[in-house]
Amino acid sequence: LLVGSPTRGFRPTEAIAAFLKNIPANALNGVKAAAFDTRIPTDTIKSPVFRFIVKKGGYAAPVIAKGLEGKGASLIVEPGGFFVKESEGPLVEGELERAAAWVKSLKKN
Repeated sequence: LLVGSPTRGFRPTEAIAAFLKNIPANALNGVKAAAFDTRIPTDTIKSPVFRFIVKKGGYAAPVIAKGLEGKGASLIVEPGGFFVKESEGPLVEGELERAAAWVKSLKKN
């Protein structure tokens, strides 16, 4: 099971959060899973205060991963995060290739 979301307010979108919440307890026992998000690179954030907040607040993928594990899934890779130029994209140069490599790593597990 592969679940991903853009990061919105340090969390996944409301739709993904609801999806995870509505999975019955232990419904994912024995299911291999992976989580990913899209995010803005902190080094492109001009405001030091906002950059600090983003670093402390985190991203959607770890929240998704925790939700999947909480329903019984086994994560097969560390949560992935892929950088976008703006909140709606596009991906930063090189990220498509990095995402493809991350997906290939799923096949090995």
